[in-house]
Amino acid sequence: MNKIILLGHPSSGYGAVENLLKQSGMKTALPSKRDSLLPEAITDTLCKAHDCALLDDVMSEDEFQPQQVGTVWHGLALDLLLGNLDQELWGWADSRSIFWLHYWSSLDPHATFVMVYDHPISVLQSNASLLANGDLEMAVPRLLENWQAYNGAMLRFYSQHPDRCLLVNSQRAKEQLDNYLVELGDRLGGKNSANLYLPIDFKQDQKQIQGQAQSNLEKVEEQSHAIGTLLSSDQKFNADIVGKPSSLMAAINNTALSNKSELINWFGGDSAFDQHLLLQLLSDYPQATQIFEELEAASTVSSNSENEKNNIHPGQAWVQFIQQRQAIADVVIHFYEQLQKQIAEIETLQQEKNELSNQLTDESKFKEIERSEKETLIQEKAQEIKLKQEILSKNQLLQEETQRLKSDLESAHKDIEGLKKSSQESDKIKDLEEENDLLLTQLHTVQEELERYYLENQELIKKQPKPKPKPYGAAQRVQQQLSYRLGAAMIANSRSLGGCLKMPFSLIGVTRAYRADLRAKANLKLPPIHTYADAHDAERYRQHLSFQLGQTMLKHIKTPWGWLWMPFALASKARAFKKSRR
Repeated sequence: MNKIILLGHPSSGYGAVENLLKQSGMKTALPSKRDSLLPEAITDTLCKAHDCALLDDVMSEDEFQPQQVGTVWHGLALDLLLGNLDQELWGWADSRSIFWLHYWSSLDPHATFVMVYDHPISVLQSNASLLANGDLEMAVPRLLENWQAYNGAMLRFYSQHPDRCLLVNSQRAKEQLDNYLVELGDRLGGKNSANLYLPIDFKQDQKQIQGQAQSNLEKVEEQSHAIGTLLSSDQKFNADIVGKPSSLMAAINNTALSNKSELINWFGGDSAFDQHLLLQLLSDYPQATQIFEELEAASTVSSNSENEKNNIHPGQAWVQFIQQRQAIADVVIHFYEQLQKQIAEIETLQQEKNELSNQLTDESKFKEIERSEKETLIQEKAQEIKLKQEILSKNQLLQEETQRLKSDLESAHKDIEGLKKSSQESDKIKDLEEENDLLLTQLHTVQEELERYYLENQELIKKQPKPKPKPYGAAQRVQQQLSYRLGAAMIANSRSLGGCLKMPFSLIGVTRAYRADLRAKANLKLPPIHTYADAHDAERYRQHLSFQLGQTMLKHIKTPWGWLWMPFALASKARAFKKSRR
């Protein structure tokens, strides 16, 4: 059972090396047997228990001195070894393992350490956002001192245990994977080296890498030739001499800036221009460059060529800067054109909204006038009915009083006749005659008052205005309304594909014609539709599909979400109308 512990500065790219080893036969570490802790959790526990500093806060190589671990903590490591006892070759990656190199090396003599490093430029590129938003004069020294401290401590341990360590350049790991696997197999021993193998697609990837390298070399030669031509002539610079990557133009023109990965590759921090500037910046920090050169000299597999990052031609960097600047201008122009289009569309929509709002306002005013006239007419009719009821009530009282007096008179006549037959009751007859005369006087008075009320009633009837003859044409009034016109236009244009395509323009034309009619008839005051003699026809026309579709449209154009829901509402209204006709 052998294990591999990978470590490296957080900006070194040690995770990519871990993936390569996993593809080449290294198994992922299993949890510990008793506590079910992964190696990262064990490292967390050890760091908390021994109060280790955060990696980003370490500024000196001495702060990465090996931690003195008591025997009480050995159980964690042994429990992890028991959990992976059945795995021939396994391992994990953790940059904090720099604190625990002596801890693991003393507990397991079979542990092999793969130490990953990269150029100091990588730490500046990986913290580009921090440098852009912070104090450059303070941030750059801090980042480089942290990189120097980490890689210096790693280099020190490597020099003490070269037989148990591999020093790997992350930029060359995949390119020289076969050589690294041979060196790793030698340190693991012949028995365990059989567990390592090249991935199936390694050779194909190697061909792609070689082809890409050859392509890059040809591009560099072409750009160098173009730069030489440019510098040796007095011609004005033209970016077309070196060309512009098609990937950027495809991202701008074909995908409308949605191809994020290609734009990141183009504007990313690994261009020749960025590397040239970073190398100039690193010239002020010779200690970082010296440590990198020592790492390269001690690397397990030496490079076949000089470091490309140190061989950036200033002209090549300048040309790429010109290309990036031109590309940024293209992007800005593209966004500006899109913005102008959107502004024009918004203005058009706002104008249409204002027109529809005006139409709705005119229609609401017309409805308000119609409602006011209707209320006035209702009040007049109510007063007329009330007056008639009062007259009828008085007439009825007078008729009842007349009937009562007639009945009393008839009774008096009967009494008089009876008294006349009886000579003994002459006095009573006289009294009854007097009473009869009084009743006759009262009867005449009531008749005179009844005649007076009748004459007053006739005068009131004459004074009341004669009702005007009711006009006809309620159905035509409904057909001239905007809702009916819009619905009729929708139905007429929905019968063919061409009509559907022209429907928006037809609806706009109907709206404009309606507004023109309103302006032409602004001084013409028409009576309310319910006062027409054929008002029942208006209600029948309001049940037509044309009127209902138009009403639905006018209802939904009042809000933005109403526009979105309008097609479904119109379809639902049409289905309901067809269902009601069955």
